[in-house]
Amino acid sequence: IFFGRLIIEKGILEYIEAAKIIKKKYPDVNFFIAGPTDQGVIGQSKFSISTLNIINENKKYVKYMGYIENYKKVFPKMDCLVSPSFSEGAGTSVMEAMLSGLFVVAYNNSGHKYVLNETPNKLVKYNNVNNLVKNIEKFIKLNNDQIKKFKTISYNKITSKFSSNVISYKFKEILDREYKII
Repeated sequence: IFFGRLIIEKGILEYIEAAKIIKKKYPDVNFFIAGPTDQGVIGQSKFSISTLNIINENKKYVKYMGYIENYKKVFPKMDCLVSPSFSEGAGTSVMEAMLSGLFVVAYNNSGHKYVLNETPNKLVKYNNVNNLVKNIEKFIKLNNDQIKKFKTISYNKITSKFSSNVISYKFKEILDREYKII
């Protein structure tokens, strides 16, 4: 699944291109897209109506699910999140995917590297569809035991490093150092 804003910067076109290549080789593999098209949800980035047109033109390769506000409604039905985003901050959808037990294939940017480091998930050479395809294929070839093991590693990393309690404690440490609380 591609789960994010349907903007060029998030790699939606690369995801569709990878889906086209893989679907020809693995016709039983399904590719889904979930993301907003409403400018109020997208925010500062500009949504291009042509992005939605491209998705619609490629219906035999990808299925558009619309905007799904809560990842918990869709991630349990998926196996892998593909995030070919050109740049990322904390990578919320990647963390949510890992927490939900999805394998992640993502472009190697600072946010993805920070979150996926020390996990079996795949970081892909930036902005390269062929490498994206190769790494999605590596996921497809994993057996169920490997996937189960990888899901556990991902889940444990998110709960130990990025839980709200951990983040709250780290913020408190920073604030206490910076603004000696009396």
